[in-house]
Amino acid sequence: MFSSSRKRIDERVSEQQRKLVREQVSKSRLFKEWKAGGASSGEEFNPNFQQKLELYLEQSGLRLTIADVCRRSVLFATVAGVLPALYCHYSITFGAMLAGAVIPWVHVVVAHRKRMRKLSEQLPEVFDFMRRSVQAGQTIQNALQIVAKQTSSPVSDELTYCCEQQNLGLPYELTLRDMAQRTGVVEF
Repeated sequence: MFSSSRKRIDERVSEQQRKLVREQVSKSRLFKEWKAGGASSGEEFNPNFQQKLELYLEQSGLRLTIADVCRRSVLFATVAGVLPALYCHYSITFGAMLAGAVIPWVHVVVAHRKRMRKLSEQLPEVFDFMRRSVQAGQTIQNALQIVAKQTSSPVSDELTYCCEQQNLGLPYELTLRDMAQRTGVVEF
């Protein structure tokens, strides 16, 4: 009885995760452009500063927007500046506020570096797993799905997202190119 209950719970959680990923994919820039007929596999993405910042935040693995990080910067700056404003010189207050404003951005940079390092460390295992899956007779798409289920985050998250893009009809080459851009790891 405990086993069947656990299995149903696992299936529900898995279904909810699939729905969340599908929703993210359908809201992505790539999917919208492809659906409108604007994205092709040979097209280069030339982002402006805001798009570069959004891509950096996405690559960090944090589910934050630019507005979220800016709000946190203002909040940290305010909190860091309150006490010095009451008891210290204005230059110390300004320095404390500046340090408080930088903390959320430093967190993003640290998370980005940590995720990039983890992705790079997982790649040899992923490539080996994919090679073995294809040698065993699996298609590349099935191999991607198998690797997504068998590996740990962040590679599993990226491969799941890529597979979901393909399930929604995006071309294979386009989804792989988007994954390479989205992760920021050249080897992808």
